[in-house]
Amino acid sequence: MKNTELNKLSERDKQVLRKLVKWKCEVCGKYEDEVGILEVHRIKRGNIGGEYTLRNIKMVCMECHRLLHYNEPGING
Repeated sequence: MKNTELNKLSERDKQVLRKLVKWKCEVCGKYEDEVGILEVHRIKRGNIGGEYTLRNIKMVCMECHRLLHYNEPGING
């Protein structure tokens, strides 16, 4: 997997990542077939230098992804 922007992350890379986490959201533990396709979330945000590396990403469901961003400092107060 290359250090790249999300829109350039290949579908193959995303599939490999989903397989690595056994198709489970790394936050809530629900399986992809329950919650829809897992999304790539950067732990350290891109605007502060976070890259798409295995150490800086989590595979999360859409709901957990939304909550992770909602709770980020500076996003909502």
